[in-house]
Amino acid sequence: MNKLPVSFYHEEENLVYRPGSEDDTQSNKSLVVSSFFSVVAMTQLKGEPAMVVQFVTRTGALKQVVLPKAWLADHGVKIRQTLLASGLPSISTNHKARELVNHYLDQMSTFDTVRDIALVEKVGWLSDHYVMGNHIYGIRPDDFLLLGGNRLKALQQAGTLKDWQQHIGAMAVANSALAFAIAVGFSGPIIKLLNMNGFGFHFVGPSSSGKTTLCLCAASVWGPPSMIENWRMTDNAFELRALYHNDGVIVMDEISQALPSQVFDMVYMLGNGLGKTRATKSGELRDMASWRLVALSSGEKTLEHHLAMGDLKMQAGQDIRLASLQIGEREFGVFDYLYGFASGGEFSDHLVDACNKYYGSPMHVFLSHITSDAEKYRDLSNQIFKEYYQLLCANTASPQLNRVAKHVAAVGTAARLATEFRILPWKTEDVQTMMTDMLAVVAESRGGTGDLEDLQLLSSLQEKLVGKSQSNFIEIGDKRAASNFWGYRKYDAEYGDVLMIPSSQWKVINKGHDWRKAAKLAQQRGWMVPTSNPKAWQHNRRIGGSQVKHYIIRLECVCNDDLEQLALPILDTNALNAKLIPSYHQPHQLTAYSVQVCIDKAH
Repeated sequence: MNKLPVSFYHEEENLVYRPGSEDDTQSNKSLVVSSFFSVVAMTQLKGEPAMVVQFVTRTGALKQVVLPKAWLADHGVKIRQTLLASGLPSISTNHKARELVNHYLDQMSTFDTVRDIALVEKVGWLSDHYVMGNHIYGIRPDDFLLLGGNRLKALQQAGTLKDWQQHIGAMAVANSALAFAIAVGFSGPIIKLLNMNGFGFHFVGPSSSGKTTLCLCAASVWGPPSMIENWRMTDNAFELRALYHNDGVIVMDEISQALPSQVFDMVYMLGNGLGKTRATKSGELRDMASWRLVALSSGEKTLEHHLAMGDLKMQAGQDIRLASLQIGEREFGVFDYLYGFASGGEFSDHLVDACNKYYGSPMHVFLSHITSDAEKYRDLSNQIFKEYYQLLCANTASPQLNRVAKHVAAVGTAARLATEFRILPWKTEDVQTMMTDMLAVVAESRGGTGDLEDLQLLSSLQEKLVGKSQSNFIEIGDKRAASNFWGYRKYDAEYGDVLMIPSSQWKVINKGHDWRKAAKLAQQRGWMVPTSNPKAWQHNRRIGGSQVKHYIIRLECVCNDDLEQLALPILDTNALNAKLIPSYHQPHQLTAYSVQVCIDKAH
């Protein structure tokens, strides 16, 4: 028991004050201050000193409460209210006793015997240590205090790591989508080591193709199927769930259950890692909730299509934060190889059954490794990431796809570490193939390796120029006013039908977009008639008696341009694999684990 201040005693279940000699236990001047409590530690609460006070409730439960030391200045009113509200059985109503509560806390908090601890309000990284609701990795248990009770996610385990490897992990070899889902499961704790913001991936495929099974396998790295979240939640609920999974992975099944407007906001919140700004009752701003996590989602529609159902246009930043992967139409649904099972459905049933039996141990071992020497594994993670990112970006021409490649490389880094730790029964080649395959799927889902913003801008411009070529453009010399004048049209012997658009109107047509970028892209697509100056695309001629700077658009080129086939190729996975893996093994080569599964199944 900690030392008590002079004249205070712990008698039976009470804190008693008796002035005079410490040894004068028979004095008649005793005053029962309250039920007994003590300061067991000091900590920091929102940057200010705070006391960790411990007591036993009326039901016999041991309770710890954190009280800001600044509350001592308020005659202890908040302190007494908080202690009673938290379960301290009693505090005397005697005026002297109430003053003594403050004196007792003030004195006890200065004792050398009172240790300093870290206060943990959410799971995830705490310096070089990793906190879960039921365990902290890389630190002594008495060096921290978990504040939040059941709001902190606990790591649940069932079965052994070998069970998980044999029935789930090994099944991912030669199954890129399954491998990627499992690798995403390991990636949450890694992104802080890589100094990255949160991101996510969205599996898209038909009903009953196996998308939910992939989500279950990703979740099995951390715990039971019950840890999978539902997209159907409010922004406020998402904040709480994001904090619950901080520095980890949030798995969310079936995006169609959420309103498009909610998904629109939640995708931004995912990448920004910040909640809403709120005020206290006094009008002061509260600290915003913050988190860092990786998300894995599933649905029958892409993010773009789901948002469109709510008349919302997907922004390029959202496509990066939650990249769609259309994986539902592979050889056997979401799978490429069945390991002797009769159908994709049967293979999926095996995985679902395994996820209900074996879970949690992979992340327990993973966290134990990376916190055993955080500095070492931070350096190793960044080294692996740099290698993977450079190789994945070798065949992409789009800054946006390069950002997605960064996220894929982070997932690959986590899988590589899990392989090095002998958690994943894979080879290095399996990790590399998974990355290149899934980045190719992302590129194909986007329609190529070009920028989504560029495609959206060109699509909008093409629709306006073709659809309004008659109503918004007039013949030179025509006295009739256009309904919404954008420029002139005429026939050119060399270029056919052309649209002559004054610079001022070009800005109007491209409202909501960068008009300079629109001109550059139109020129790159061959839509513009060039000037004599190769660096300039604005003509300066007389139109209708006035000298006007304008662009000349070749209407036929605009009409015939199939923007879905941008002059940017789909990612060449063969070229990437040739660089990554000079001597690649057969894609369906079985590991020892998967061979054993097939043997067990045969018997």
